[in-house]
Amino acid sequence: MRDSAGQIQGIISLAQNITERKRAEEALRESQRALATLMSNLPGMAYRCRYDPDWTMEFVSEGALDLTGHAPADLTGNMKTSFAQLIHPDDLERVEGDKKTAVKEKHSFKLVYRMVDATKKEKWVWEQGIGIYAQSGALLALEGFIIDITDRKLSEERLQYLASHDSLTGLPNRTLFMDHLRLALMTSKRRQRLSAVLFLDLDRFKLINDTLGHGIGDLLLKAVAERLSTCLRRSDTVARLSNPNDTVARLGGDEFTLLLSDIAQAQDVPYVVQRILNLFMTPFFIEGHELFVTPSIGISLYPNDGDSAEKLLRNADTALYRAKEQGRNNYQFYLPEMNAKVSERLAMENNLRKALERDELLLHYQPQVDLNSGAIVGVEALVRWQQAESGLISPAKFIPLAEETGLILPIGEWVLRTACAQNKAWQQAGLPPMRVAVNLSGQQFQQRNLIETVRRILIETGLGAEYLELELTESILMQKLEIITSVLLELNTMGIQISVDDFGTGYSSLSYLKRFPISKLKVDRSFVSDITTDPDDAAITTAIINMAHSLKLKVVAEGVETADQLAFLKSLKCDGMQGYFFSRPLPAKEITELLAGKKGMSSS
Repeated sequence: MRDSAGQIQGIISLAQNITERKRAEEALRESQRALATLMSNLPGMAYRCRYDPDWTMEFVSEGALDLTGHAPADLTGNMKTSFAQLIHPDDLERVEGDKKTAVKEKHSFKLVYRMVDATKKEKWVWEQGIGIYAQSGALLALEGFIIDITDRKLSEERLQYLASHDSLTGLPNRTLFMDHLRLALMTSKRRQRLSAVLFLDLDRFKLINDTLGHGIGDLLLKAVAERLSTCLRRSDTVARLSNPNDTVARLGGDEFTLLLSDIAQAQDVPYVVQRILNLFMTPFFIEGHELFVTPSIGISLYPNDGDSAEKLLRNADTALYRAKEQGRNNYQFYLPEMNAKVSERLAMENNLRKALERDELLLHYQPQVDLNSGAIVGVEALVRWQQAESGLISPAKFIPLAEETGLILPIGEWVLRTACAQNKAWQQAGLPPMRVAVNLSGQQFQQRNLIETVRRILIETGLGAEYLELELTESILMQKLEIITSVLLELNTMGIQISVDDFGTGYSSLSYLKRFPISKLKVDRSFVSDITTDPDDAAITTAIINMAHSLKLKVVAEGVETADQLAFLKSLKCDGMQGYFFSRPLPAKEITELLAGKKGMSSS
């Protein structure tokens, strides 16, 4: 204290106990240290951004260094010149807009966007934050947390890619193609332009698959996909059609689709299609094989042939069938009258599915004659379809359909069982024992239970295995050789005879004649029909017979219809024949009469 003159007269002191405050301050510091430690160990970046004109970053956790490559101190201060610079330019406007909306509506925000770190590496991040408000409702700050979700995002994108792309070729699958098509139709409608859907199928691809194996077939499909994609990216006289909106896709098997969008006039489409056909003029070289493949293409146009993606694809598929009928390696535009044929085909498929249940299938048997003795030594079982409404339907119509739909499996088993049962019935009737020949399709031969099925049918019918002959085509024999060899050896061990049908018409490799337990070759009717007038056919037939005999194989000629053909075959010492000259395929009852001597050749 001082007096009036300013001299110190005394001291007054005031003491206050601040122990609790100090403890509180220390506790706060400890809490802040713990929070800082926690933040530094979390896999991400926490922040606090003050609401002011600069959106000042007040706090950035240590995790910023791992996430962004920048030290926390480098990211504090003006957010627009620090942290905002890390957001991908394409995402920045959306991120800022979503935050402003959340602040305005006073709710939290969750964002996914791309960030570019200090090394220029692009990352996907997930950010969650919330506004901090005063009691008055005024915004004070934003607090949030950001984590790296790049791995998760890439996994999601990979899964999405796998769900929308063909795993073999990498092309869009049906789902993605249809999405592209729908978008293209919306654009075409708005701009009053055309779009075209091309449905492409590889001709005789199944033959390659069957003869060379699915591995070669898969490699061929990949090569075809590459050529088609290259075609769409070329810049030439029709480059305006091959724009980035064009799409090529694989629907499965050997089917491809192409989408040509934003077309000015329909007359432009054939130029593109012809260019695609030209792509296939050059052979494909796959694993040492030179493969020539041709496509058949069906085309539908928007809006003339349909106003929906589904209808356009369906009509392009319809046009594809027409292209196949026209001889393959060509293209056909959709026409409304094509639907009638498609409807007929669908009806036939439905009826064929019911044919077994309705007992509409039947077998005819064509005799096989020994050319030395003139005796009937066997018959070939040939399936017929007596349809209730349409009458007798040619096998040439329904067998390909059965193979395409998989119905060949139950039909083939029925044929095998019925033929074995009938042959046993002939034996029980006291007729001379003989073999019955049954054709096996490629699908049947690929069944894992083929051996069990054949063995079971022989047991059920009581027919001895030595009275069954299985006919296979060359294409079947050229599949997976190790498996084929094993199956044929087991069938042969059972006593079943194996013959090669239509010899010389398929993919031939003479080595299999020595490798497989084959006992008979059947010369195809295409060689026999002109054997007396065409030197080439005569030479081929002569070569087949001589080669077979040198390998101790029997030879049967199919399609013998004249005495001259028969005489020529006898001169070549052919072992047997079948054909209309002796007998057409007959119902079982007429074969019984023929075997019993009650029916002569003249009635054939």
